[in-house]
Amino acid sequence: MFANFGNRTSAIDNIKRFFGSNSPLARFISINIFVFIATIVIGMLSGVYRFLFNMEAPSSHDFPYIIDLFMLPASVDQLLAKPWTFFSYQFLHVSFWHIFFNMIMLYVSGKIFLSFLRPRQFIWVYILGGLSGAVFYVLAYNYFPVFSTVLSDSRALGASASILGILTCVAVFVPNYQISLLFIGRVNIKWIAIFFVVIDVLSINKGNAGGHIAHLGGAFWGLIAGLYYKEPFFIKIKKWTQSIFKKRRFKKIYYSAPPANKISDEEYNAQRAKKQKEIDLILDKISKHGYEKLSKEEKEFLFRSSNPKN
Repeated sequence: MFANFGNRTSAIDNIKRFFGSNSPLARFISINIFVFIATIVIGMLSGVYRFLFNMEAPSSHDFPYIIDLFMLPASVDQLLAKPWTFFSYQFLHVSFWHIFFNMIMLYVSGKIFLSFLRPRQFIWVYILGGLSGAVFYVLAYNYFPVFSTVLSDSRALGASASILGILTCVAVFVPNYQISLLFIGRVNIKWIAIFFVVIDVLSINKGNAGGHIAHLGGAFWGLIAGLYYKEPFFIKIKKWTQSIFKKRRFKKIYYSAPPANKISDEEYNAQRAKKQKEIDLILDKISKHGYEKLSKEEKEFLFRSSNPKN
């Protein structure tokens, strides 16, 4: 009995430490929870106010007015009147289970993300993933004829696009990182991300089409961000762009002795292969024993390797 109370106290202490930290993951989860509670309280108070003063509720398309005010409209005309909804819709939820499952998914994918990438990168992927989902949503509803009859009444809300951006980004960055799933066992994170994307694609014509399209927008940005943060990809893109924009012209060539610190192609490739081998060994260790089992030197090496500037 006393042991159970001790475990409960320990869990509460862990929650307090998490929300008291400077982690952007804790900040975003806190913002989502705060907005959810605030919309409920404001909606209840506004209902009491209208009742006392015998006022009719404004038309809000089946949502409380305070939520409708910050939801993302599909109509461009309505969007121009409420441009802030591109950002605000990312933090809205309409039910306990809606926010509960979103925050669980954000916590799991966010913890993995921050084990390999920087807090600033987490913030940008979350926000731009949500914005990408909004762009996909608005473009789809204004371009595809099937949505023309519901365009003026369609709204979007929820953090799912941002969360799928986080999940997809980390799945691209460390595709073989393993997660233990109940009744299934250990699964590479890349298969989890692919599963969610495939489900969204196949569910577009099954209901909540706008939500699934927004999810794909978030996943698209996560894909771009994950590829960008991977050092080998970044180097290839940099060399490719340099080769395109490089001006080809004849010029005089003067011979000079090579710098003392310049290495040959063979030495460079050998160093590159050695570094990649060390990264693979560390990732394999993470998949078997978890990130916490890494030594301080291994964590620092992995962090330096994940930075495109190194």
